[in-house]
Amino acid sequence: MKKTLLTSILLLLIINQSVSASWAFQFVVYSSNIYKVTNEIISPDKINKRIGQVSHFSDKEGTYRGNFSNVYPKGTRYFSIEGIDKNKEIAIKTEDNIYLKAIYQGRYTSQSLFYDSDFWMKMIFGICGLIIIFFIYKKIRYKSL
Repeated sequence: MKKTLLTSILLLLIINQSVSASWAFQFVVYSSNIYKVTNEIISPDKINKRIGQVSHFSDKEGTYRGNFSNVYPKGTRYFSIEGIDKNKEIAIKTEDNIYLKAIYQGRYTSQSLFYDSDFWMKMIFGICGLIIIFFIYKKIRYKSL
């Protein structure tokens, strides 16, 4: 009995390991658009107005919602560039107070949870784990009566 319980717990711990991979390039997402961050510095006098900021940082591949980045921390600000459409290029203010150009790469389509395979795998294994624990508890309780 103890062997089954230990095996179940170890199985749940092993299954919940996350795998991370590296992104193809450094980017920010602003208003459902993805922008590739370049090393090109933009002069502060060409910076127009603040248009947003990073709301979520993640260095793990996945699908996220909102304005997020795979390189800049939460709170990093986005700015429009004078004379340039923000649907083509924006500026990112780094922690060193340097403005870097970010170039539009296309729409960022965030998937719903219904299409997220990692979410469903965790749900399935979580439910299976709960069922196993329930039957083990029931078996232990039955033996004690």
